[in-house]
Amino acid sequence: MKKILEKNNYLFVLGRETQLSLAEVKAFFLSKNINFNIVYYKENKLILSVEQNLDVSETIKLLGGTIKICEIADQTQTKKDELAKFLNKYVPTGKIEFSINGFNALGIETKKILKQMGRNARYIEAKNTATVIYNNLVKGGADIEICNNQVFVTKAIQSIDDFSKRDFGRPGRDDESGMLPPKLAMMMLNLATQKNDSVILDPFCGSGTVITEAILMGYKNLIGCDISKKAIDDTTKNIEWLKNTFRTDTTDFKLSIFQSDIFDI
Repeated sequence: MKKILEKNNYLFVLGRETQLSLAEVKAFFLSKNINFNIVYYKENKLILSVEQNLDVSETIKLLGGTIKICEIADQTQTKKDELAKFLNKYVPTGKIEFSINGFNALGIETKKILKQMGRNARYIEAKNTATVIYNNLVKGGADIEICNNQVFVTKAIQSIDDFSKRDFGRPGRDDESGMLPPKLAMMMLNLATQKNDSVILDPFCGSGTVITEAILMGYKNLIGCDISKKAIDDTTKNIEWLKNTFRTDTTDFKLSIFQSDIFDI
């Protein structure tokens, strides 16, 4: 692949199953025909150099295995005085609320320098995704990730509330048979590397998790079937719930849900 500019470097903070999450990111860019280079990969941190600017707010919605997407900070070193200068500029007015994931001592020292600079600052120890979300650090403050001796700022974070709602809030459920988690369904769809006009068939649709995630991801031609009438009823209820809860327009979708044995499909 051609060399891609450093300014288009993005940090992907991957979920628990890092190998699967890495495979999903690769498949996602492949399906979108976006060239990229892997700059760094270790544990749950992946730095990609991408050929174009990403709409990270939309990208994070389409990746089940990515927790955060961060953009590289402009020429910022990982020293406390440089971080303080960056934050002073990044949050130009009001109180500076920030976190530095995994570097609490550095965060506390950076806060001291900011106060010496005359800025009111609050350092937040970001123990998990919820801490970042509920302290509004992505839009109202700064959530900093340091990786490969570079500084990144979180620009998009996975919506734990939306995934939880789709996992536990949908009306059609079958706790006895078990249910596929929405994140995993999304990852499976991405790994298939299909275009949005491709036919998506789930021949054992259960409560319709693959179908409903495919709807949210923009797939237009969907077929779901199951031998169980309850499964079909659950899938139908969940599709209607999804449309109402997430205001999803399916008027231009080809959607077919029916009861069938797999041998008669």
